[in-house]
Amino acid sequence: MSASSLASSSLTNDDALKEFRPPPQSQLLLGCEETIPYRLLLLEAFLRRHAHISAKVLPVFIRLVSASASSWNQALTLIIAWCAGAGTAASGNVHLLPASYRRKLLQAVLEAASSTSTSTLDGDDADSLDDSLLDEIAALLAKETLEKSRDENNTDDLSEARRLKTVSYLQVLPGCEQPVVTLVNVANDVLAGGTGLAAWTAGFALGADAANGTLWTHVGENSTVLELGAGTGAASVAICRYAPRGTRVFITDGDEDALANLRGNLECNAIRTSDGTSTDDDGVVTTRLAWPDVPDGPPPTLPTALHHRWNDTCSAGGSRLVLGADITYEHASFPGLCRLLHYLLVDSKSTAILYCTERNADTMSKLRDAIAGAHMTVASEHAYVGQHGGVGCYVGVGTDSTEVVRVLYVTCKETRRDDADADDER
Repeated sequence: MSASSLASSSLTNDDALKEFRPPPQSQLLLGCEETIPYRLLLLEAFLRRHAHISAKVLPVFIRLVSASASSWNQALTLIIAWCAGAGTAASGNVHLLPASYRRKLLQAVLEAASSTSTSTLDGDDADSLDDSLLDEIAALLAKETLEKSRDENNTDDLSEARRLKTVSYLQVLPGCEQPVVTLVNVANDVLAGGTGLAAWTAGFALGADAANGTLWTHVGENSTVLELGAGTGAASVAICRYAPRGTRVFITDGDEDALANLRGNLECNAIRTSDGTSTDDDGVVTTRLAWPDVPDGPPPTLPTALHHRWNDTCSAGGSRLVLGADITYEHASFPGLCRLLHYLLVDSKSTAILYCTERNADTMSKLRDAIAGAHMTVASEHAYVGQHGGVGCYVGVGTDSTEVVRVLYVTCKETRRDDADADDER
């Protein structure tokens, strides 16, 4: 069956329309034209979720993804053009999606259309669309080969150990029929490439809680969310997508290479980033933030935009939430980390939630000791066992059935005094 033989299928399939509506614009930080990469991610989610796609559902969904199309043929033409990156207005930032990803997506569209059971359209239109699909798949394959060859010959900016590959994660939430794809670049060699260029178990638990709403019970109006050690941004994408409207989000990492990769990963998922230098820019702020190497000394220095927002949030009565996933694997870093957490949490409306993969009991014990030694307390704690987020919302992400992710809710025992209070005491 030809790829375009679905053109005569019904375009009003109520079940398909109900199941796959694009997410509310409040969850996206880009305008309609600029969310094309995200629309392609939705298309991948659809194709991965449905092993057997009916002749009615596929055209309906592709019409939803390419909302400006008036017919199946036009919608498929748009999909091909988007994957080709043709035209500035139509392609948006689709160039951020690797050629290998776009090529595999078009192959999936072709295979899905060919597997349907009805064939009622033949002729020049069908042949033309088939040829266009095959031509673009071939062009992207050639580009993919060129990119791979260029990467292999270019070791100036990225060492062979840190060379990246693109992976996608499908997230399906209970009670929500629409799956969502997160696309990130990770290191080929995790051990040699650095921890910040790999996706880790606790990050998926954090991403699940961001998507299912668990995180946001700790966030009110005019709130600020800060993620430490974000790495690839696999969890950051979910944080940015599902944070309540009006929440200011800061995504940080201490490694410059990881931070550069993180920014690209957020943009691939249609999340607009900012360096925080402009007060008018409401994009997600990505900036470098590392915790001190020693447990004492002067207060930690925060990036300027974060420093001002952190203080302004407190003054406005908003809540402040610090998040971290798999940043507690090395106990030598605990004193510096806890010093930074104490500085961030010293006011009453601040909470830190740490997602910690329990690799051994000794490390977790030392973490709790370090938290207590920094005048903080674990207000509550729970654990997820065997499934990311305890809800299995990430499809195809392997995990040991006995693997435990502990979630610690950390608060500070002290309240920061301002200068006036200190003068009164003196």
